[in-house]
Amino acid sequence: MNTPQEQRRIERERRRRMQKKQTQSQPLPQEQNTERYSYQPTEEKPFRPRTQDELFQSEPYSPETDQTVIDSGKNFSDESKAFPAHKWFVVLALVFGVIFVFLTPPFQVPDEMTHFLKSYSLSEFRLVPRVEDGVVIDEMDSEVMAFVSAFGYLNSHPENKTSIGDIVTWNDVYSSTFNAKEQTTYVTVNAYIVYYIPQAFGMAIAHLFGMSVLWTLFMGRLFNLFFYVVILYLAIKTTPICKNLFFLLALLPMALFQAASLSYDVMVISVCALFVAEVLNLSYNSQAQFSTQSFVKILILSIMLIFVKTVYFPLVLLVLSIPAEKFGVKKDRFRVFLQIAIATLAVYVIITIFRKIVYAGVVTDNTMTSDQIINVITNPIRLLSVVQNTFQAFGSNFGEEFIGRLGWLDVVLPGWLIGLYYIGLIGALFEMNRTETGFIRNHRFSDTIRFFVLTAIALTGFVLLLFAVFYYILTLVTLGQEGATIANGIQGRYFIPVAYPAFAALAALLNYKITFGDKFYQITKISNVVLVVIAQIVSIASLATRYYVS
Repeated sequence: MNTPQEQRRIERERRRRMQKKQTQSQPLPQEQNTERYSYQPTEEKPFRPRTQDELFQSEPYSPETDQTVIDSGKNFSDESKAFPAHKWFVVLALVFGVIFVFLTPPFQVPDEMTHFLKSYSLSEFRLVPRVEDGVVIDEMDSEVMAFVSAFGYLNSHPENKTSIGDIVTWNDVYSSTFNAKEQTTYVTVNAYIVYYIPQAFGMAIAHLFGMSVLWTLFMGRLFNLFFYVVILYLAIKTTPICKNLFFLLALLPMALFQAASLSYDVMVISVCALFVAEVLNLSYNSQAQFSTQSFVKILILSIMLIFVKTVYFPLVLLVLSIPAEKFGVKKDRFRVFLQIAIATLAVYVIITIFRKIVYAGVVTDNTMTSDQIINVITNPIRLLSVVQNTFQAFGSNFGEEFIGRLGWLDVVLPGWLIGLYYIGLIGALFEMNRTETGFIRNHRFSDTIRFFVLTAIALTGFVLLLFAVFYYILTLVTLGQEGATIANGIQGRYFIPVAYPAFAALAALLNYKITFGDKFYQITKISNVVLVVIAQIVSIASLATRYYVS
């Protein structure tokens, strides 16, 4: 009988012979394989998705390897535990936004007086103003009208200052049903209700708790800010790519300053950003399919797009950039687009007709007449010339106002800050972590080109509509400047909503082949926060100097 030691030795020898036999049975390379070597296929190992570290460490890119990242089940919203862009946005937007709310003197944001009156009217449930003698009018407390006109001396007069004491005096003034009423009309008296839902809700709460007219203003601003923070939080979290770009755009000094006011630009920027985020999610997230829920979301956002500002409606074209396989059948993509576009236009026409009936034909909604439309179609060179001349005359102003020209456009931020923020935006084009890079490179290049081209077409449509409205309506009709060669009234902040698809399309195209790696991402994700903090602190200091320091 063998001892235990001998049994172990025999077992090791048996295993060695089996391993040698298996080695000899493997096929040689093609050039060495002959008839005396017979190939026996081995059992196929089960597939194991590779981790991101395994994928990106040393292998060259191929769509097949990227698919393992997508299929590995990683939640793209948690792109970096050290820097979740959507959470950083909430913190910074609330901290600096609340400072803007209370630091900015009353009505020192463009057209905030009219926004205040309309929001105040809705907060008292006066949903439809009445028409008298061909004029749409509203009724306001005399105390409210006095409050609105009290700070007019500051508008566009940098030499004039105010004080905290002057502002606080209005904390002792209250609106009451027993106050005298004044009939008034203002630019936004017949504006769409959807513009002012957050502001009116905040003011209604102020009425409920018997707050002063000053705190009514502050409550309207606060709820407008809260709405902006919630929607942009969802947009940054929803988009699978370009999160840092969305982060920087959402915290532009001009964007956050508007968000902390009563301006309905908040609704415009929020809707456009969320719409683009939904399109990007359906396009680049391989786990997302175009479902009934997706259709409803896109349709609601499209309807809001055309109502908040008609000139942004061309962004609906981005629906066609969603890959065809997301719809199940290739032809369904165009069919779904037509359904959304036709339904949106139908709702818009119905509401427009209803408003004309209610307001007895007084309301024009700033739409172009048929003669003006015919003029644009028959003479497109004139409109293109107006676009060129306007950019030549005001292009530098547009660039400054896009980043931030606060107050009544008389609080100019330092040139070095504006330049630094543009550098940050350019750098953000390449700030993609591994998951975002995987989404972009798993996308077919033809679909990336489609997204870029459709974005370019949508932006061209936006520019032409914007300049047509401001030239043919404001410049020629309202201002009566016959023969003018430029469009008046256009501001750089109007380009903020379309910056989301523009930067996203460019970033997707660039990052399809170019990658700066994790070190660049780790550095820039910190520098973005530093940039935003510096920009907001400088903005706050500029506002304080403009309005309070003699």
